[in-house]
Amino acid sequence: MNAAFSLATGLLLAAVPGTVGNSLGVSVDGWLRLFGAALITHAALLLWVNSRENQIPLAKINLALIAPYPLLMIALVVFGLVERPLGRGLVLADGAVIAIVALIQWQSLRGVSRQPEPASAA
Repeated sequence: MNAAFSLATGLLLAAVPGTVGNSLGVSVDGWLRLFGAALITHAALLLWVNSRENQIPLAKINLALIAPYPLLMIALVVFGLVERPLGRGLVLADGAVIAIVALIQWQSLRGVSRQPEPASAA
């Protein structure tokens, strides 16, 4: 879910940053395009991690990276950096989606850490 959302958002930001910026009420096309490229890279890394045998350490790093994101989205709105009501709604909705993804990932990691280690054959 995280990879799919990152890829979709990243492609949108990289392809049409001006349209996204106009919807948000900001004029930062270069930053939006750069953020889009970062999200596309994030999606690719998540897909790569998914192919790895031991995903837990990398999942913890991912969680640490995405957990503050919803607070950043709230800060953008609170400090008036997104001017239009539609833009504020989109930014807050984006933050809410990532908050849900982070909560799901946190719950999954907690569940994995509670499972007993398999007994090794001696």
